[in-house]
Formats: sequence, C-alpha cells, structure tokens
Amino acid sequence: MYRNIPAKLFKLFSLFAKNSFKPKNGQSSVGDLLNQKPLPKVPVPPIEHTLGRYLEYARVVADGNSEAIARTEEAVTKFFKVGIELQKKLEKIAEREENWVNRYWLPEMYLKVRLPLPMFSNPVYVFPQQKFRNLNEQINYTASLVRGIAEYKDLIDK
Repeated sequence: MYRNIPAKLFKLFSLFAKNSFKPKNGQSSVGDLLNQKPLPKVPVPPIEHTLGRYLEYARVVADGNSEAIARTEEAVTKFFKVGIELQKKLEKIAEREENWVNRYWLPEMYLKVRLPLPMFSNPVYVFPQQKFRNLNEQINYTASLVRGIAEYKDLIDK
C-alpha cells in the first residue's frame, strides 16, 4: 500500500506532524492574545538553502529516477546565477515590507484562485474537528489520512 511513497517522505511528514500538532496546555483568552509580542519579520532564506531544499524534495519526487534527478540538478545549477540576482531583489523587498511572503502567497494561493477556497487551499477544513488526547493519536490519525491519499492515488494511477 505504501510501496509508491518513499520512506523519506514519511520521515519528513512525521517530523512535521510532531512539530505541528502539539497539544494545547490551556485556553488563551483574548487578553492573552492582545498582550503577545509581535512576531519577528519573516526572514528570506539564503538562496543556497532554498535550492538545497528544492533538490532534496525533488529527489523524493523523482523516486530514484537518476535521469530526472540529473536534469533537475542541471536546471538548478543554471538557475543559480539568475537566482542570486532575484535573491537580492527579494531581500530589498523584505527590508521594506512587514511580511514579504504575503506579497506573493496571498494573491497566488487565495485571491486569484476561482475555486472554493476551503477544499482547494486546505482540504482539512472539510474534515470534522478531532480531539486528540496525545501526540501519538494525532500522528496515527495523520498517518491514516496519508494512507488514504496514497491508496486513492494508486487507484487513479491504475
């Protein structure tokens, strides 16, 4: 059932799940939220980091296809010179703006899309809310979602 899903993807997902679904210790009041310190500006990651992460995930998607990996690595190498210039522009934007990510993310992911947002931007909205007693329950639930998605993809690919 998981044969088409690389083990590395599950490892990455489990790390994400452990860091993302931490149980709440107590309820926050509106007053607590108003007294919080403002979040720091979103940093612009170095181009080397971004391209390294891109290659890391591309290798997972390529699933051992050495030709596809080689083409992707070549494309990243070619892009690097242009990428350095684009990185400088992005860093200048980040200096001027409160959150440079919103400039691109908000329009592209939410405002330009003419589809129902809950289902097409975050399908988790359509699932009933879960009340987990511990982190292990959260991870098991998430794993079952991933399993269902993988099985559905297998059906489509047949």
